[in-house]
Amino acid sequence: MSLVERNHEIEIEWLAVYKDYQNKGVGSNLLHYAISIAKNKNKKFLAVRTSSRNKKALRFYRKLGFQKFGFIADAYSWGETQVVLKKRI
Repeated sequence: MSLVERNHEIEIEWLAVYKDYQNKGVGSNLLHYAISIAKNKNKKFLAVRTSSRNKKALRFYRKLGFQKFGFIADAYSWGETQVVLKKRI
């Protein structure tokens, strides 16, 4: 996991869990850790961006309380839309 601090939020630049450890709570624990960092820094949001086609990631973030905040069209070189999700801290 890589985090970037912005004005009123912490953004997850990337979060990855080795396949053998997926669906075992590792990703959720990492997100809870990111939330605690955002709280300690008095940020209002935790944000993340992912491809609109990455249904698994979208389900994961929604399950943990993230909501769609916006979209970035043609965010990737192949023309894919990026979804911006945020969770209020």
